[in-house]
Formats: sequence, structure tokens, C-alpha cells
Amino acid sequence: MILRGHVPEAAAAPPVAAALRAHLGGDIPVVDALRVLPRPTCHLLDRIETLGLPQSTEHLTNPKVVGAEGFARVYDVTEGEFLELSVAIEDSPAAYAGWAHIDYFDGNGMVVHLLPNAVLDPVRLTPGASFSIGAADSALPLQVAAPFRREIAVAFVTTTPIALETRPIREAAGPYLDWRRAEIAAAREADPAFKGEWFYMFVSPSAK
Repeated sequence: MILRGHVPEAAAAPPVAAALRAHLGGDIPVVDALRVLPRPTCHLLDRIETLGLPQSTEHLTNPKVVGAEGFARVYDVTEGEFLELSVAIEDSPAAYAGWAHIDYFDGNGMVVHLLPNAVLDPVRLTPGASFSIGAADSALPLQVAAPFRREIAVAFVTTTPIALETRPIREAAGPYLDWRRAEIAAAREADPAFKGEWFYMFVSPSAK
């Protein structure tokens, strides 16, 4: 069994792995593949889980996925490289069209709204479609630079767009998540057919 997920500091990983080994017994080997996601970002991820949207499981059919119910992807990027983030909707019977939103949560407890914002208009994806941002030749290039901290990008897809016109492009993550929770609740109340989901991408930058 491979133990995947995140812990706030490296010292927290061995006790978790040891507890799982003790629970399973010696017949099932446990491989510790936990990643360190420092505070406050790890706490923000816990709050994202309470916004009222399920975590996407579509990416679990991708052999590159990191863990069931875990990261959709890990970006191990180096200083000077460009961080290209992608959102895709599978072409499957259960898939539905939705509006894509991408937020970047940094190590200072702040969030940057990467999509939509003043540079990028809202994007509606249909099943089988994808959208990427961050490449060097894109409208919003995201070049890796110091400080080098483990952080996350979170993608939301909802059948009703959650407007961001009233929000600054960078703001404190806590109040923003409170606002988003209220907006999701309002969208669901206004439209009983409202659907949405989210997934997160682990970003691990390093110096050259």
C-alpha cells in the first residue's frame, strides 16, 4: 500500500506511516509517499474541502495521478521555468460542461486569482476540452522565481460561473474562502441542478 497525501512538516510523516503499518499488520507493506505542505497552506486546503463542492475523481483514471482523492498533479519546477497549469474535463457519460476557475494559494496565506481575472476572461469548458495558463507564450506567463515554497493551485469547475469582478486579483485566502463558500451556497439555492467540483495541484519549485 502506498500512503499518499500531505502533512504540515516532515516530522509528522513517520508517525502516520507507523500507525498505518500497525493497523494493517506486517503482511501488507506500507510505502510512505506523503508530501510536506507547510502551514498555512495545509490548513487552507482543509478549508477548501468544506466549501460545499466534492473533490474531483475524474483525474484518478490518469496514470500520472498522485494518490486517490489526492493531487491531480505534482509540478516539480525549477527557477526560470514556466509553470503551465491545466484544467480539463473528461469526455465521459458523467461529464458536464462547466466554468473553470484557477486559484493559486501561496505560502503567505494569500490567494492569487489566475482565472478569471483582468487579463483572462471566464472560460467555459465542455466535455473533452481543456484550458492551460502559465506558458511562456500565453497571456499570463507564470515564471518560477524565489521564494521557493511548496504551494498549491486549485481548480474549480462549476455549472454556474462564480463571478470574481468584486475581488482583488490577490487577497487574503481566509476571507476569500468564506466568500466563495457563500457564493456556492447561493448558486446551489438558485439552481437545484447546480454542480461543481475541485481538484488541486501540488507545486514544488526549486532554485537552479
